[in-house]
Amino acid sequence: MAHARLSPSSAETWCNCPGSVNLIAKCNVPDTSSVYADEGTAAHELLEQCLLNDADPENYRDHVFTVNGNGYIVDDDMIDAVGVALKYVRAREASAFTSVLIPERKVYPDKLMGRDDCHGTGDITIGFDETLEIHDYKHGRGVVVEASGNLQTLLYGIGALADLEPEVRKKIKTLTTGIIQPRASHPEGPIRTCTYPIETVYQWLMWFIDRAKATEDPNAPRIPGEKQCRWCRAKAECPELHNKALSVFDAVDTTSLEPAVLRDPELLSMEQINLIDQMGDLVKAHIEAVRGYKLAQMKAGVDFPGSKLVRGAQGHRKFEDPDKMPAWLSRNFGLTKKEVTTPGKVLAPAKIVALCKKSPKANEKKLALLEAKITRPEGAICIAPASDPRPAVMNSLEDAFKDVPNQSGESN
Repeated sequence: MAHARLSPSSAETWCNCPGSVNLIAKCNVPDTSSVYADEGTAAHELLEQCLLNDADPENYRDHVFTVNGNGYIVDDDMIDAVGVALKYVRAREASAFTSVLIPERKVYPDKLMGRDDCHGTGDITIGFDETLEIHDYKHGRGVVVEASGNLQTLLYGIGALADLEPEVRKKIKTLTTGIIQPRASHPEGPIRTCTYPIETVYQWLMWFIDRAKATEDPNAPRIPGEKQCRWCRAKAECPELHNKALSVFDAVDTTSLEPAVLRDPELLSMEQINLIDQMGDLVKAHIEAVRGYKLAQMKAGVDFPGSKLVRGAQGHRKFEDPDKMPAWLSRNFGLTKKEVTTPGKVLAPAKIVALCKKSPKANEKKLALLEAKITRPEGAICIAPASDPRPAVMNSLEDAFKDVPNQSGESN
């Protein structure tokens, strides 16, 4: 299913900043992912499989879920996190004589909104006689998500209501929305819920209808703010966010930031300190978005004077095919699986090499073969000042073809 123009997962953005929808479309900003989001997708797949097959996460230990071409292994961390969600959901399902559990359910709140562009996938739906429960699993630990007033789960709940027959829908008296976030620290614990009387849910529905309508205005306002800008795909190209970032510090351009703000905190007024503290996250989001945009532009060949692309630090050493290593080490060095593994994974290459060197079967040829099975990923490409001592990687079309002969036979 195509990504919805007004998806529940981006509700904080389009509800609070209706102009963001037009800006994203105008700039044709791709909906990219990250390794953290992809890892979360893998954890969602594990949760879905466990619910569908009535299985425990432990049954999938060492299984690899592939997301966007990268493999994510089911390890202790993922097993523990998904286990928290499973335990809670199964307890809720068993708490009533009549209940229906539906994992990964397609929901269409737009059916009750009079639209066709607001839909998504709810992680967990539990239906009781007079109550609907919608729970969203969050695998991330960096951003803590609240349950109360959560626009995403409210829209999922409205979508679940829309899917009911009218006579069944009339029986629903409450909607409970929940956030299950096992890896993030929260005073209320890993599971937070919020229960709404059905009358309140329909009030929210009218509010969503109004906010969705606002996005259709070609001149819909763009309104910067921490919630709406955090995940907005167009924030790097948003003039309102740029101006807001400068206005926070009473600056008309970036060159005026230094005398206005970038000085000893002891020289700032109480009002300036308070403003910087309150708006710091918003400004930080804008800076990170601009840096990400600049990196993408430089990778595409745009030259920014004073900057170059370099390789960051190399990744950690790892085995090319870790699943086959225990058997290979047993054949060549006489090491047992217990010696070369911890629960769920092979020991780090440095520890394996140390063990192999002590083996009576060790020799230079075998140790060389062992080293050949170890890889070390290249460092990620990043931006550095032109004065950085690291060599530049190719960052322009001219560089790409400088060694290609032209028609006269000379290099470009």
